[in-house]
Amino acid sequence: MARTGLDAEEREEIRVGLDRGDSLAEVARRLRRPTSAVSREVKRNGGRGRYAAVQAGRRAARKRARSKSTVFQADPALASRVADQLAEKDSPMTIAIAEGISHETIYQGIYAGGRRGLPAGLGRHLHRHRRHRKARPRGGAPSKKASPLGLYKGIALRPEGADEREEVGHLEGDLIIGQAGASAVVTLIDRATSFAMLGSLEGGHTAEQVANRVEMLLRRFPPEARRTLTWDQGREMARWPELEELSGVSVYFAGPSGFSVGEVVARVFDSEGRRLVVGAARSANGIACRTAWRRSMSMVRATEHPAHAAVKAEPYGWPPASLDRGSPR
Repeated sequence: MARTGLDAEEREEIRVGLDRGDSLAEVARRLRRPTSAVSREVKRNGGRGRYAAVQAGRRAARKRARSKSTVFQADPALASRVADQLAEKDSPMTIAIAEGISHETIYQGIYAGGRRGLPAGLGRHLHRHRRHRKARPRGGAPSKKASPLGLYKGIALRPEGADEREEVGHLEGDLIIGQAGASAVVTLIDRATSFAMLGSLEGGHTAEQVANRVEMLLRRFPPEARRTLTWDQGREMARWPELEELSGVSVYFAGPSGFSVGEVVARVFDSEGRRLVVGAARSANGIACRTAWRRSMSMVRATEHPAHAAVKAEPYGWPPASLDRGSPR
């Protein structure tokens, strides 16, 4: 349990120790207090030569009783702007940078239930709809757990051809999980041509299942079309050494913040046209892929390269036979 402020008896012990010429460290040991706490107490009440226990206690009582306004209580206009931006789904960090305040101040206002100058109920506009703040351990940050990936190769070690997006065969992979984890799909996208291949996962998405499915997809590529694979640092790729050994493809990992494919955003639908991330796919055969292009590339470009003409498209190659080539959703 955290210690409270100094009481009258402790302040008197400090005065007696100072009169005897004891060091602040000796006084702190007798009180079982941090030396820094005793040092601050003495410094803000006149120093060693002028410290008086009674006056120090009265000053502390006045400080505790003083009414203090929060940032938002002192500036209603700021509070109104922040509330409007939160309603527009802006993140507290983005708002803090724009308004020149701390994001922690915004979070405290959100979760105070209307007691710190912001209206109650703003938490529903956050990306994570928590009603209360998540408790953090005291006494420093918790020790990091060992990564299930082990000693992996970072993205900086990738061949130069992968970074330039000019050489076919450098793939980026990802795992897309449906609502409540009821369905999952792995995606492989070529960085140079944006050729995409999907593979459904039946019965779960453990590291072993993901590695097996990715290895099956990679086997459909000719050797010149499967040189490297880049993934984020998700636990699902914990079996990457076995994947490398079985497929002959070098696996690299992006930084902790992940990476963005850049050219494409894959949206996976089931046979009834619902997005996989919203509703679980009922049938593996009904999975299709629609691709939204972020750069000025035609949809034909993804299948133009000769290396990809040899890829066995069944059952999840791009483009699937059932896909309507209309405008992306």
